[in-house]
Amino acid sequence: MKKNYEDKIKLFTAVAGSLSIFSANTAEAQTIVVRDINPDTAVNATHSNYDLDINNDGVVDFYVYKWNGGNYSAFYFSGTAYSSTGTNNNAQTIASHTNFVAELNLGDTTASASVYNGNRYSILVGAKVNVSPPVLWDAFQWPAGATDKYVGVRFGIGSEMHYGWVQLSVASDYSSITIKKVAYESSPGALMKAGATVSANAATVTIDDHANNADASDIRVTITKAADESNILNYRVYVVPVAKITHATLDTLQNMVAGNYQNIAKTGSNTTTMLSSTLKDIYGNAIVEGTPYKVIVESVGNSTTGDALSAPSNSLTLSTIPVTTGVSSQNTMSGKIYSSGSTVYLTDIEKNCKISIVGSTGVEIYKGSVNAGDSNILLSGETS
Repeated sequence: MKKNYEDKIKLFTAVAGSLSIFSANTAEAQTIVVRDINPDTAVNATHSNYDLDINNDGVVDFYVYKWNGGNYSAFYFSGTAYSSTGTNNNAQTIASHTNFVAELNLGDTTASASVYNGNRYSILVGAKVNVSPPVLWDAFQWPAGATDKYVGVRFGIGSEMHYGWVQLSVASDYSSITIKKVAYESSPGALMKAGATVSANAATVTIDDHANNADASDIRVTITKAADESNILNYRVYVVPVAKITHATLDTLQNMVAGNYQNIAKTGSNTTTMLSSTLKDIYGNAIVEGTPYKVIVESVGNSTTGDALSAPSNSLTLSTIPVTTGVSSQNTMSGKIYSSGSTVYLTDIEKNCKISIVGSTGVEIYKGSVNAGDSNILLSGETS
């Protein structure tokens, strides 16, 4: 293993298996903690119960057990209020229906928006077993032979709620279930994708004031791409008032409503783009002049990858960019003229028109034209 990866992955020895921590260098320490149940643990007629400790802290989170009643057999996946330790850790499973544990596929999310069930009799699978093949109690249960599927879970660590998954399989004859691996997101409240074991790499971001519209479209964002984009779907940009920057946590941003963020496609290269004029800050407020802002970029991971946040950008307060002294605009065309430093910009210009700029001495200092495909032009004559 290369040294730089050794620095990122720490291995722990635990009673029930090995514990691995995968992390990315982000503004918020986003870490997916994975524990391999080694060897795989089967719950069956001879080993009818298993106390499952997701984060291996000595506190049981779930009680998995087999029940037999005459011609019927069932497997339950219950929260800790009903474990053999009697410890209530507010542990619950995502429900497919009342009292039934949902079967998740790779990439399905576990988050606060899901429906959770803490019922003592949360059924994973139940069947009439004196017939061949066995007959399920209900269509909401896991099918026979389900392999490497996931239970979405949430549980408490101290006073904070964490989300995760448990990987298991169901025997083809419903005689056993086998627990193979567990994982959870160490950032409290952050969503988790079933089967995710690593987090995406973070990008970096800078911003500057590049227009005079008094809204988000004044902000030019430069994203330096993540070192590895292979497991990233796209980037997501959030504008945050500087006074509230500590509120921009992973779980808060992941649950943001559309309109309060802007998706930016990955290109394989660094990206510079203007934000949309309709974009709001993370509180749903209009982006205005006079308020200091920072931008945070989320690397949105694919189905097997957790998300990551960039460090906040530089601070930026939007203001009207003044026109350079000695430069004026006649009302012979639409558009705006302004300067940034020593550069003069003409924006929103009519198509197919001619431009002449005359200095204070009456000497023409610029002459050019605007083609049909151009809308902005620099004083040097280069379109932008």
